[in-house]
Amino acid sequence: MQPTMKKTELVNALARRYQATSYLEICTPFTGHQYGEIDPALFRIRRRLMYRCPESFVDGLPVDFRSDSDSSYATVRQLAEAGIRFDLIFVDPYHTYRESLTDLYGAMRLLTPDGVMVVHDCNPPDAAVAAVEFGGPGTAWSGLTYAAFIDFVSGSSRYQYCTVDTDYGCGVVFKRPSPVPGCCRHFELPEELALDWALARCDHETRFALFERNRAALLNLVSVERFAEQAQIAMHAPKPAPRQQTKFPQSRLAHKLCLGSGVEIGGSAHNAFGLNTRNVDFTRELTVFKREEIELCGEYLPVDIEAPGDLLPLPDGSQDFVISSHVIEHFEDPIKALLEWHRVVRPGGVIFTIAPHKERTFDAGRPRTTLQELIDRHSGKRKAEGAAHSHFSVWITEDFVELIEYMNRAALFPAPVSIVAVQDVDDKVGNGFTVVLRKAA
Repeated sequence: MQPTMKKTELVNALARRYQATSYLEICTPFTGHQYGEIDPALFRIRRRLMYRCPESFVDGLPVDFRSDSDSSYATVRQLAEAGIRFDLIFVDPYHTYRESLTDLYGAMRLLTPDGVMVVHDCNPPDAAVAAVEFGGPGTAWSGLTYAAFIDFVSGSSRYQYCTVDTDYGCGVVFKRPSPVPGCCRHFELPEELALDWALARCDHETRFALFERNRAALLNLVSVERFAEQAQIAMHAPKPAPRQQTKFPQSRLAHKLCLGSGVEIGGSAHNAFGLNTRNVDFTRELTVFKREEIELCGEYLPVDIEAPGDLLPLPDGSQDFVISSHVIEHFEDPIKALLEWHRVVRPGGVIFTIAPHKERTFDAGRPRTTLQELIDRHSGKRKAEGAAHSHFSVWITEDFVELIEYMNRAALFPAPVSIVAVQDVDDKVGNGFTVVLRKAA
């Protein structure tokens, strides 16, 4: 097996080797995700620039330069005009071609003269990961960053670069002549390949097919082992301890209302409730969601019951409560999920749901899901749009309350429910809302 490094391990190793003292990460709420693993002991200044980011977005880590714009351009220009520069810049862009190229040129503008830039997702493994459009949370997406990266390094004879073959490809670009001459070089291609690449820009499928055949040459792809040897960096440098502040507080409301024993649908270690529950998940495999748990807090919550969250292998009325946080939006048919949770809860039991609020998460730019759409999905008249396990529904608090009231009016619940508590801002992470139901005794 080839040696590997995570993107943050590469960044930390380069910072140690070249004594970088200032760090900037350019990312979005959809990308990055590992700012907490950048070793703060290495940098006098450590900053994060996040675009496509509403004011209400929270992930437990600081966002120093925040913009809800689709592009980093305006924020980068302000920093550049203020004379702010960084020794090491990590770019994990929103993976469209335009945003990727904007971030690359912006990062280069903000680099110190001897600075180095690291770019994530330059080597997508297949065409699905290199899709033009984002498939939604939970989907692997490198988009067109690979194409923007190649066009960026081919557009200047000043920069030397290589791509380390790890973690979906980590491009390394030096502003001055590279201190890693055995790996990094100026962009050089055989004339025929260079012409083919230029012609292929007009068609995504043709471009990716050409990339797939020639990725080693186009990216100047090098192994982790070779790069580590040439750059004289440690492949297994000590990692910083997991940041404990990425474990979100428990919910006081849940501890007040969820008594006895129950099940949690899609529980996570970084967002644990601390209740007497068994964790239900659709798989025990290491999914993108479990990897995110590990990245945030160093562990993931074991799965006790492997089953779909809307098809539970539990007897009727067997649970004191069913609880979930930021899960119900992942069901294509949330009415079906609520009916299943109602089935397994005893009379007088509780269904405790936290869902993301449209205005306080990355769903801010999406239209709200209407009640009629949810009814049509449940009846089979309409299919939910989005990739598997993405956010199929987008709500504000009132929308979800409207759904529950409709289900009561339409007698969808075999026994009616009462809404016993509503929090427009949940008391856990704070970027969602809480609605608590009690099944009639």
